[in-house]
Amino acid sequence: MLVVCNGAFKSGSTWVYEIVKAITGYPLPPQQYLNPYDSLPDYKKNNDGIVAAVNPSQLQLLLNSRIHHSSSYVCKNHLRAVWQQELLSSDPDCRIVDVRRDIRDVIVSAYYHDCRAYHFSGDFRAYYWSLGRLRAVQVLSHYKLWHSVEENVYVLNYQQLKDNFVKEVQKLGIFLGFTLSEQQIHYIQEQTSIGTMRKKWNEQKSKQPFFRKGISGDWEEHMDSDILYDLEDLQGSKTLARHRKLWSGIKAVSYIPSLLLLEKMYRKLTK
Repeated sequence: MLVVCNGAFKSGSTWVYEIVKAITGYPLPPQQYLNPYDSLPDYKKNNDGIVAAVNPSQLQLLLNSRIHHSSSYVCKNHLRAVWQQELLSSDPDCRIVDVRRDIRDVIVSAYYHDCRAYHFSGDFRAYYWSLGRLRAVQVLSHYKLWHSVEENVYVLNYQQLKDNFVKEVQKLGIFLGFTLSEQQIHYIQEQTSIGTMRKKWNEQKSKQPFFRKGISGDWEEHMDSDILYDLEDLQGSKTLARHRKLWSGIKAVSYIPSLLLLEKMYRKLTK
């Protein structure tokens, strides 16, 4: 079996990956299929950190190898292409665990990430009307693609997972073929808490990333009525399709001080 912990940007896929690892104990797929550009380490495998994402260009080769028919693996990805969804959902030996989060909280998390990673220096309003809307289109398109009724696709709700961890992880375990006791789930909860995750990163020899605690409802401190109206409008299917086409041709935004930054972000988001 191949379990793919899939998720849109800043929607909780790293947390879900840690939970699934704790439930199953599955290793990563062989190194030749992994993405050399992903920096998330597998804590149990290598103190120097090794990648945890399957290289999208190797996905077809991995499934063609059929190694997941006789052994089990887990990985963490942000797969959002139609061909990837069709390929994985049609394989009976694949299990896809996706996660959805309130788009408003996603964009707030994205803001703080892009301030750190890309040195965005504007306030939240400036961010939203430039890169934030691009992030929103990307995430909403992912949610729409993976809103599936396929038997091997399981969609977690981030807020429900936070509010009722035991119930949600029990259901996730059943989907993956594991019957978990409450004691086991409480142990998993402790091992996948943000404090434990930060501690594990601290123990790595590689550069420590930043784990920002996901605060539900944090958007209320950041979004005005114009942004909320625009986000609601973006969630309409026709509007989303129109904006995907619009953003695909973006060249420059007045809020961004450097065109180079925008081009770098655009290449990363649309590759």
